[in-house]
Amino acid sequence: MNKILRSIKLWQKFTILGLVALVLAGMPASLRLKGLLADIDFGKTELLGIEPIATSTLLIRKLQLHRGQSVQWLAGRTESEAEMRKLREELNPLFGKLKAELAADPIFVKPAALLKETHALFEGTTSDLDARKLSPTDNFAKHEKVIHEALEVLSGIADASGLILEPAAVNYFLVSTIAYGLPVLSENLGAARAIGAAMLIGKEFSAENRFRLGAELKSAALNHDLAVEQLAKATELSEPMAKALAATTKASADAIESFSKYARDELLLPEKPSLAAAEFFSRASQAVDAQYQLMELGRMTLNASVEQRVAGLQSNLRVEAASFALLVAVAAALGLAISRSVTRPLDHAVEAADAVADG
Repeated sequence: MNKILRSIKLWQKFTILGLVALVLAGMPASLRLKGLLADIDFGKTELLGIEPIATSTLLIRKLQLHRGQSVQWLAGRTESEAEMRKLREELNPLFGKLKAELAADPIFVKPAALLKETHALFEGTTSDLDARKLSPTDNFAKHEKVIHEALEVLSGIADASGLILEPAAVNYFLVSTIAYGLPVLSENLGAARAIGAAMLIGKEFSAENRFRLGAELKSAALNHDLAVEQLAKATELSEPMAKALAATTKASADAIESFSKYARDELLLPEKPSLAAAEFFSRASQAVDAQYQLMELGRMTLNASVEQRVAGLQSNLRVEAASFALLVAVAAALGLAISRSVTRPLDHAVEAADAVADG
């Protein structure tokens, strides 16, 4: 080893030392840059789930309306048939759109398969409905299963895209609200809307029907409290988000409180309620719509927040990569200057000694 070292010229030794230092510095730098690239890829994957979440949310909303109109139709409201068929014309393209969005990336294999099953179940339900093969109870149960599967598709999209693993706490709490909490809450209200309307049309104010309606209203109140709790955790971490969501969050809470009181006072408590089914359906729809408005605003806020985080990571990557390249260039130039400052005088000394020796 000593013989090899003695045979290496001085400038070559400086070069070797410089390369060793570059490797030692480059290892942590490369790990840092690799980590940034992984974070950017994860953020981009999250963004893939934002649009399908919007489509699946709209799909669930339309399915809930279809259930409400079909329940009323079976209960004897003939006007609901046209509204039901109009909704069906909107639902089939929505199923197709969501299938296309999920087929665009292999990460959505599981929710895509469940969506296919959900669509088949819905088509079977509508076929039986048109043939008058379903009782009002069976129709409600089949629609409920379709909607619950659609809710699973929605949560599956959030899982598959990694949104539920969002590293920023503020976004994590927002995801849990718009992809899990609020959709379940909207289903409680949507079910209450269908049950109450059917009760009023059919004049069926049995203890069982009152219990079912009361249970959905109680579940709505509980799920609202859970959703508000998660949303509060998000807004506590971001003042801009708190300001953006404040008015819509309050409107959502007010709508639930107003509808719940209305349903209790006008339908659950009176022995023989006198309000019209259309009025009840409209008031319930206002409460449901308020939840979907909050979901949409939350989704848009989430999209902007994740995009901002990804843009920040990309900016950090560019800055850190450029800084590392600049440091390497400066170190190389400095090393070359130091090496030459040492080797040149030595070369001159050797040349002078050789000249003296030659006489």
